[in-house]
Amino acid sequence: MLVGVARALAPGGGLLLGLFDGADLAPFDHRVAPAWTWSADGAAERLDAAGFDVVEVERRHVPGVRPHLAVVARRRVGRSSPVRSSLRPNR
Repeated sequence: MLVGVARALAPGGGLLLGLFDGADLAPFDHRVAPAWTWSADGAAERLDAAGFDVVEVERRHVPGVRPHLAVVARRRVGRSSPVRSSLRPNR
C-alpha cells in the first residue's frame, strides 16, 4: 500500500500518517473496523522500504484515550527506491 502511495506522489511530496501507537502490528478491537497498532520504528522501516524519508514522528498519549502516532514523511528524491525501480521499463 505505501509503495502505491509513493507512486501517486511527486518526488519530495509529503505524507502524513495517523496511526495507533503501540506494539508493531498488534491487532485490537475497534468499534468501527479492524485495527492495528504500529510502533514508530516499524512505521519508519515500512516507509523507508516504500521509498519515503521520515521527517518527523510525534506521539500523543492522553489519559483515557488510545495512544496515537503521527508520522510525517517525504517521497525520496534522487536515491534508489522501490518506486523508481518499479517504474523502469522492462528490458
